[in-house]
Amino acid sequence: PAPTAPTTNPKPALFRYTPAVLARIVATNCRERGIRVHFPLLVACGYSGAVIGMQGLSASIPLILNTPDHFLIDKIGLVGLDQTIFSTWSMAIVVAIMIFLPLALSLCVPADADIQEMPVGASIEQGELAGETAQVATAKLSPSQWLENTRGATLVRGLFGGFYVLRYFYLGGSLSLNSLNMVFVVLGLLFAESTRHYVELLCNATKVAGPFLIQYPLYAGLMGIMATSGLAEIFVGGFVAISNAETLSIWTFSSAALLNIFIPSAGGQWAVQGPIMTEAALQLGADVPRIAMAVAIGEVWTNAIQPLYAVPVLAIAGLHLRDIMEFSVIALTVNGVIYLAALTFF
Repeated sequence: PAPTAPTTNPKPALFRYTPAVLARIVATNCRERGIRVHFPLLVACGYSGAVIGMQGLSASIPLILNTPDHFLIDKIGLVGLDQTIFSTWSMAIVVAIMIFLPLALSLCVPADADIQEMPVGASIEQGELAGETAQVATAKLSPSQWLENTRGATLVRGLFGGFYVLRYFYLGGSLSLNSLNMVFVVLGLLFAESTRHYVELLCNATKVAGPFLIQYPLYAGLMGIMATSGLAEIFVGGFVAISNAETLSIWTFSSAALLNIFIPSAGGQWAVQGPIMTEAALQLGADVPRIAMAVAIGEVWTNAIQPLYAVPVLAIAGLHLRDIMEFSVIALTVNGVIYLAALTFF
């Protein structure tokens, strides 16, 4: 028999990995089935579930420790993933979160009258550029309008920029942030249909990424201040001073959770906190892989209320931080109890 046509258009795989888009897919499906769901809670559930990412293959700190010649290898050697993310202790935390976090958030469903559904007409394509913009006959365009709507203008710029990039690397240039940005600019020009289309693509992208692009340099500045001024070392050192071999993991977790507010990057935080905690673990006789994981879960724990990573999700969902914050605090509390119980009793 002939295949049945899908009721919705297939979406690019990239969008399936964002909690906000997944929430919109679920909300659309529920609407078609006549099920009312509280959309902010749905988004919060998707975002809160990302907490187990730091105990999976995307975990920066365990991957760093499992990399030959990492910056602490002279002190602690190579730390295998079986001692960190795949340890029984870490996997038990993941299982506990997957059980108790959904149960806790399921109790947060508001009364029927207070349910806020996804706005009617909202779709995953909303705000995206279709690519096929309305075409106007070239005879009706002024010279300037023709220039901004023709493919030739962007193609010439793209080829010129591409020649510069190739020459740069041929003469020994290295791949850095600046050269990588230039490569993306060139690719954007080559693939855009016109100068106008290129500008529209950029404007459309910043609807989601704009707030993130504004916050990221600010947090980079905070990280620089904390790292170069010695504030981070003083802060972490205070927790180490009141620790012993049994309590070091708990205080490591606590200090990492607070430090994450200022340095919301696992790799960056480990660069600052790792040497201090590693040295403390060696002196006190604590388990180094466990201490490393305490930094990892402490860093990801407060991401639930850290706005940097929530902003792109909220932009796609069309919500504000205040819409999901109450649910995020509940997720923070549930996960915190699980983390502390694991660090204390296992």
